[in-house]
Amino acid sequence: MRNLVLSGLAERLAESAEVVFGTPEDRPLTEQLAGWETLTLPTVSQSSNAYESRRRRLGRAHFWVTSTMVADSLTKLYQHRASWKKRLYILANYGLRGRLEARPHWYSRLVRLERELWWKLNELSEETAHRLLSGFDAVVFPMPHSPREWWTARWAQRFGLKTIAMIHSFDNPTTTFRHPIHYDEYLVWNTRMAGELTRIYPEIDPSSIHVTGTPHFYFHYCPSFAGSRSELAAMYNLNPRRPILLYAGGPISLVPHEATLVRRLYDDLLNWPIDARPQIIVRPHPIEPHFQHWEELRASCADVRWSIPWQPAHRDREWVIPSAANMREFCMLVRNADLVVNCCSTMSIDAAICDTPVICLDYVLPPFEDFASHVHRYYQWDHYKPLIATGGIRLAASPEELLSFVRQYLADPSLDREHRAHLVSQTCGPCPDDPIPAIASTITRLIGAEHRVSQPTH
Repeated sequence: MRNLVLSGLAERLAESAEVVFGTPEDRPLTEQLAGWETLTLPTVSQSSNAYESRRRRLGRAHFWVTSTMVADSLTKLYQHRASWKKRLYILANYGLRGRLEARPHWYSRLVRLERELWWKLNELSEETAHRLLSGFDAVVFPMPHSPREWWTARWAQRFGLKTIAMIHSFDNPTTTFRHPIHYDEYLVWNTRMAGELTRIYPEIDPSSIHVTGTPHFYFHYCPSFAGSRSELAAMYNLNPRRPILLYAGGPISLVPHEATLVRRLYDDLLNWPIDARPQIIVRPHPIEPHFQHWEELRASCADVRWSIPWQPAHRDREWVIPSAANMREFCMLVRNADLVVNCCSTMSIDAAICDTPVICLDYVLPPFEDFASHVHRYYQWDHYKPLIATGGIRLAASPEELLSFVRQYLADPSLDREHRAHLVSQTCGPCPDDPIPAIASTITRLIGAEHRVSQPTH
């Protein structure tokens, strides 16, 4: 939603078509979508509990993860320190997934069973679906991997509406669950993602995949969102003449150890001369509903500043629309920091776009010694390995190497600049600094609205 509203993409589409936003029935988003026509849509079937229960008996989600590397890595991660019952559950699900991949006809049968089950449980909602979707030409799905959008997608296809999937993030083809719904058209960031879709879903017609770039990073290229270093320092009560280091947090399910890393960095930097010592800003991951794993650091390190994302509530993480002020603060952080540190985060791309040096951490500290292999695997995942290969990200294997990289980048921020630019060109599509025209023109062409005002689309 953020990408459609704040980037101006919806306004560009409205030049050729009538735009209506479909909003979930449990999240009407009235305030965030003020000024736009909205339509309240069901997100799950009325028999959702029965549907989910039966899907679990089919293995539910685990074996749907599309990358073998990611699936194997997550198997080990989720079994880490788990109870014996959970370990058996995970092993059984991933084992089923492996057997399915080895026997495609089994997998096809499972997909068919899932589809038949869904229609059986939703056969009574046809009247509602027809009432809500009649008169539309097409539906654009900004989160096509989310089960909350499948009700609309399946009925739209049943009624002959064009379905267009905007792949939300560069990791979605390989780290999210398999899409049981095949959309008519797909919009992806780059050619690598297009190749991943055809590899994972050979049944998809390659001509239905369109490389358009992404509105995800549009805000970094807007001068009005850049802010200034003095403004950033004033906002966080920092000294603008001293270095500023931004640590970008990840989800606790993947990086439960990161508070120990930041604490070690904070302690190591205390030995630096005050004028050269980086000031730390920590920005927790926006989907985290709480920040308990940061509490000790917040209580004991008064010098650390905190940038709390716009939506910490777990229940709203899929539907949040940050304000323009939220996005400006975020962009100002990334652009005006001297360097960005994280663990396998998308923030590495944000930093590269802003030409801010970026360091990823590939180590753990006590009491997480047995977690080291999990962290190392993250940088081998299908979506992240190409980022590392560009050379635009330094990978620190120890606290000492992290300090060495920090010194080097503070002494010469231009280090690896060409590699960061290469990372952006390989990842963010054909026109990273202005993707909206390409995305809008592709959508209007696909729905046949290039030279006319169509019936509504959403």
